[in-house]
Amino acid sequence: MIDQSVLNALERAFDKVGITKAEGVMSTTDLATGGAGGFMSPVQVDALINNVKAQNQWLTKIRMRAVAVGQTQIPKISLGTPVTRFVDEGDNTLRPVVPTTTHVPITCRKARSDWIITYEDIQAAKASGVPNFEKVIFDAFSTQIGNDIAQAAMQGDTTYTDDGTITAELIRGRDGFMKQAKASAHSLDCAGKTFAAGMFPKLRSLMPWKWASDPLLNWLMPDILDISWMAQLSNVYSGVPATALGDRAATSRGSVPPFGVPQIICPGIPTDIGEGSNKTSVFLTNPKNLTVCTEYGMRAARKYRQEDDTFLITVFWKLDFVIQETDACVYAYNLGLPTFAW
Repeated sequence: MIDQSVLNALERAFDKVGITKAEGVMSTTDLATGGAGGFMSPVQVDALINNVKAQNQWLTKIRMRAVAVGQTQIPKISLGTPVTRFVDEGDNTLRPVVPTTTHVPITCRKARSDWIITYEDIQAAKASGVPNFEKVIFDAFSTQIGNDIAQAAMQGDTTYTDDGTITAELIRGRDGFMKQAKASAHSLDCAGKTFAAGMFPKLRSLMPWKWASDPLLNWLMPDILDISWMAQLSNVYSGVPATALGDRAATSRGSVPPFGVPQIICPGIPTDIGEGSNKTSVFLTNPKNLTVCTEYGMRAARKYRQEDDTFLITVFWKLDFVIQETDACVYAYNLGLPTFAW
């Protein structure tokens, strides 16, 4: 028997996060004209973005922003000229420097997210006595979207083979950070060479001096590469006498920044790409240089499906991925992964 209080709680949760009740078929055209759903408010869009980032920690490190509907570029402001000079006593000449404003083009493309929540799932969540039922719904609503954005942002490639799967449709939508970084002047084809610690100073040497001293530089790498780095440091694999550094590397993940530059673990960077399917890649950049853009004109709707006792949730939004300053990004690809003996 359906518990109406469960459905009422669900309806309130949907309304709170901006998932409008749809009366008709939820299509791109309907939502574009407001016929079967409604706009999420800017506050709700920002809340969704924050929750999406919370589900994928590396997304909290990069820049993820919503722009006005139809906006085709984002500003990039830099001084580029010294603002300090030596003066003599009595020299009150004012020579202010005006920031140079350039613009990075963006082309947000419409994306659609569809998923189903069963009545049984809702009933179980409600019965568990979770104090914030709306947050449970909101987390469920945004977790998979966060996973999808993380995958598309890193792996996006408009030339990806269309095999008819949803994954292919996701990856083919926009060129992601890996594709854009590979085309930069500071990318390095490792040609399958197996990772070793010397890779880090090699990549650091490729960073233009203008950006090399940025204190916010980070390595962006997959988990297995961080493990490989720690394994080379630890006495467990090196065969050298135990050291405090080696012990820390063996017991605390991410505790030893490679050559003083912190690492960010990015699950979206594949570890099975390239010839032999054991290759990966790594970035060196300020993570705020990587930008995920969406538009405030996001629409969301839900519809109860009596035939199978489920709720269908559909979200239409737009996305683009941009490296704002490709000159400030070093990227190594076709990096061979080591094997571990035990």
